[in-house]
Amino acid sequence: MTRPINEGDLPADWKPSARVSIKEVAPDADQLLEQLKENPAQIPGTVRQLIKHAARLIEVATLIQKGKKRAETEAKTLGKAREDSKRQADAWKKAAALIAERWLNKDSRLRLPRQKTALARKVRAELPTMPKRRSISSVRHWLADWLKMLPRK
Repeated sequence: MTRPINEGDLPADWKPSARVSIKEVAPDADQLLEQLKENPAQIPGTVRQLIKHAARLIEVATLIQKGKKRAETEAKTLGKAREDSKRQADAWKKAAALIAERWLNKDSRLRLPRQKTALARKVRAELPTMPKRRSISSVRHWLADWLKMLPRK
């Protein structure tokens, strides 16, 4: 008595946590009782199927645990890498903001709409090469967002 997994059978906040998946679900208890009431001759076959289902779950339990543990370890590792990357990006943006602010104080024309590339070139020339050198378009796009936050003069 196997039935396919439906989206409605899963909790609303359920997310897959491992690459191991079970393709079958134990039959619904209420539905099973109704079927057995209608046809009591099915009781031995149903019990046999439930025992087989439980045995399969016991067999794959270790695989499921290994899969979950691997997924959790992977998530921790990737999470740490993302934090490091974000920290580096924040440091880069802070340095770029200081350099851009200094250039804007020197030459206010760099604040004009068609001067973002010129400002980005000047900022990029002074930026330290952290893990890699940022492209002018990356600097320009970030500075465009940064300039929107500045008060107008």
